[in-house]
Amino acid sequence: MDRLRIVGPETSVRPSWSEDNETKSAAISKTSPRTRKPDEPRKTFAKTNVVGRAKGSAYLERGNTKVIVSCFGPRDLLRTREYFAEGKLDCEFKFAPFASRRQRRGHMQDEEEKELSSVLSQTLSAAVRLDQYPKSLIDLSILVLEDDGSAFAAAVTCAAIALADAGIEMLDMVCACTVCRVAPKSALAATHGVGSILVDPTEDDVGPTDAVLTVSYMPAFDEICGLVQTGAIVSGEDQEKALRVCIEGCTKAHIVQEATLVAPYTQQP
Repeated sequence: MDRLRIVGPETSVRPSWSEDNETKSAAISKTSPRTRKPDEPRKTFAKTNVVGRAKGSAYLERGNTKVIVSCFGPRDLLRTREYFAEGKLDCEFKFAPFASRRQRRGHMQDEEEKELSSVLSQTLSAAVRLDQYPKSLIDLSILVLEDDGSAFAAAVTCAAIALADAGIEMLDMVCACTVCRVAPKSALAATHGVGSILVDPTEDDVGPTDAVLTVSYMPAFDEICGLVQTGAIVSGEDQEKALRVCIEGCTKAHIVQEATLVAPYTQQP
């Protein structure tokens, strides 16, 4: 007998499943089709001060997409002798291993996550006043707990809330929105029409041939500080329409950001 191995029972009984339970399980696992209007985002919930050890933190839910961000610093760069007139913003973007129901992620960052970390750092650096933090480092840890589409836009919006919660000086609050253009072979072509621009698409809304555009926006300056696109939007008119719809979605996300930051000070004791 191998005592180093957990030995299971010699006999086992298969659990009995009724037809009703199997039908119910299939119905739960199958997501419902999109019932929202093309320009209607999912309901969003956000909250600050969710991580005790972090200087600032935020949690955001957009539909079934859930993101948590922790902000640490600014802290001194003691290991280097070189002087930096401006601080550095280091972002670590990571999907939880159980975030997606289609693909299980590893515990280490893959190439996609490293690329999104770099893009996120460049996007937020446009708003953070790094000149106020010489020879300092600000760390942002972004963890996607559940990915049901538009996870990067949710991460940008949540990261800006965490920075504000940490008291980091910024020129403006960065907010983001994702849209997709329905391709001819898409599953939503029959219901929404080919070429339609859908705001805040879920994982099931985006087909393999659809173009996806994520825009990061600073409302006070009316300036785009980040843009990520996969797929091709051939027509210039469609590209302009997608940008316009994205900016409108960013404006709605900015309202949620403001309400989240004000909420702790307006709640009655």
